[in-house]
Amino acid sequence: ISRGVFTLETKEEQSYSGPKFYVSLVPAYKDSASTPLRVCVNSSNKYKGWSPNDCMIQGPSGLNSLYDVSVRFRWYKEVFHLDLAKFYNQIESALYDAQLRRIFWHSDPNQQPHTYLTRTVMFGDVCGGITAMSALRMTADLYRNLSARAAQKLKSDSYCDDIISGADTLQECEQLYSEMTDIVGKGGFSFKGITYSHSDKEPYQLLGIKWHPKPDKLELVGQFNLQGKVKGKLIDVPYLKGELVELGEVTVKQLWRLAMSQFDLLGLAAPFFIRLKLCMRDCVSSNAGEKMNWSKVVSPEIKTNLEEIVTEMTN
Repeated sequence: ISRGVFTLETKEEQSYSGPKFYVSLVPAYKDSASTPLRVCVNSSNKYKGWSPNDCMIQGPSGLNSLYDVSVRFRWYKEVFHLDLAKFYNQIESALYDAQLRRIFWHSDPNQQPHTYLTRTVMFGDVCGGITAMSALRMTADLYRNLSARAAQKLKSDSYCDDIISGADTLQECEQLYSEMTDIVGKGGFSFKGITYSHSDKEPYQLLGIKWHPKPDKLELVGQFNLQGKVKGKLIDVPYLKGELVELGEVTVKQLWRLAMSQFDLLGLAAPFFIRLKLCMRDCVSSNAGEKMNWSKVVSPEIKTNLEEIVTEMTN
């Protein structure tokens, strides 16, 4: 409310004759030092078969290729990472969209709540992603006269609210940061801060991979849980480095879960993950002509291969 994301309904807006909808607010928790809790509007909540998202045009994704951004991130000699602050909330909504996301709120639960309208784009809007990315690109195009190079990198080296770019030297990176700050500021955006390669910042997740800024290296964190998750949390404890992995009975379903839960966009761990896929192939070959039984226990040979692969990966 203090940032103007939600404002009280005016008298003129009370007479609005277009579609109206009251939505709920939902918390989105994130392992982040800057934004551990994000307040989202539940634009998918249906009432009598309709939701606000049903009344909005989804549009295309609008995101750059994650693979392209990741590859460029590795070819720069010096790199930096920027995070746009409150990215979605910096973009004003049209009155039509604001009326579709009404909320009841009062800071005192003992008082009668008031009607507020959501004045900005929200995380959870079906058109939120393409709207935010379009606003960033339009800002870059409108103010490219400040720096054509910085404007182009804002468009090509961005993935949602992350800007991952670089140059040949640290001085060039600092210059780019200054120019990008000037450009996005013209559109009402701002950066939370910047992380340069070879800085002393602790490792953190970036583009789905753990980045160590000081040595400028990537760390792949394997997913070795066989039991799945309940409400987003692992059921059992992942294997630790240095342990000799000994698996119990492994079913076909668990083998598939183990192999398909690995994320390696750049193929950095292909020698390991290909071997997991070969275990899948062997499992299918041993049941040729039969319907796949997901509860069937895999052969001792496949289980031994899995233990070797997981032990090597955790070390």
